Amino acid sequence: VAGSARPDPDQAWLTLTAVPRRQPIAVFDLDNTLVHSRIDFAGMRRVIVERLLQEGALEAAPADPRLRSIPEWLELAAEFDEHVAAELWQSMDEFEREGMVHGTVESDARETLDVLHGAGWRLAVLTNNSLGSAEAALERFDLREPLELVLARDVVSALKPSGAGV
Repeated sequence: VAGSARPDPDQAWLTLTAVPRRQPIAVFDLDNTLVHSRIDFAGMRRVIVERLLQEGALEAAPADPRLRSIPEWLELAAEFDEHVAAELWQSMDEFEREGMVHGTVESDARETLDVLHGAGWRLAVLTNNSLGSAEAALERFDLREPLELVLARDVVSALKPSGAGV
């Protein structure tokens, strides 16, 4: 067509190259997102603080143990003694499993996962729980099948809120 501008050959690839469509990904938390756990977080802190006092890692119990997150308490335990920390992590796993036994599932969790999975989304869970307790809860509430991946504290380099698991 006379008078029409021709595309610059050096820029033509911009209009000719198809941009690949990326598959969407959704990463869910587990506790109180998909599943309403009944984990006794106060009990977890109590066990940690009592053990740290018993081992001499603390001189006195804190006025409010909630001033540190559970992972922060366990990091303190690890700085004092790796074996004590490992035993405490095992205790935390027992609290998590017990909390999941008494937990409930979000009413539309499976439907939501199925709709997203059916629409081509890749789905995962990222939790600070142990892999064993996470997998057990997902199986118990029939949520595991649409998930491609379950990431838990056992398999990520840093706990949430770090983005290392993503």
